[in-house]
Amino acid sequence: MNKKLKIIIFVCLGIIFFSIWVVLFPKKLDQHIVSFENKSFQVELAQTDEERQQWLMYRESLDEDKWMLFVFQNEWVHSFWMKNTLIPLDMIRIDTVDWENRVIDIQTAQPCATDECEIYKPAWDSLFVLEINAWLAEKYGIGVWDLVYIE
Repeated sequence: MNKKLKIIIFVCLGIIFFSIWVVLFPKKLDQHIVSFENKSFQVELAQTDEERQQWLMYRESLDEDKWMLFVFQNEWVHSFWMKNTLIPLDMIRIDTVDWENRVIDIQTAQPCATDECEIYKPAWDSLFVLEINAWLAEKYGIGVWDLVYIE
């Protein structure tokens, strides 16, 4: 067998094995579990600037069990606005306090379809922001200083 044919066979086998791997072991890196006391919820991660900016824009509804966790590189007073977001949301800010993740702030943000949207800025630094449908924090009894487990 010549060298070119061996390389082609090797590449084809690699593509086949990779395709099988993707089907058998789908990517789950962007899916995590967030738990409050005895309640656990599956969340999607927003880790890049593009993911954080585009996630809920122009969406008319959000499933009650569909949550988004914004993960930041550092603790900061991360401000949010609702430009082109059509549904109200609870923003649950989470930070590490004494080695534990705790809710440090909850704000309900209103939709905004103009360029002059309110900016939602917390009083404290945070490392994570969890976005869910508005008023679900109250429904599930999530409050400031609650422990949060992120898996």
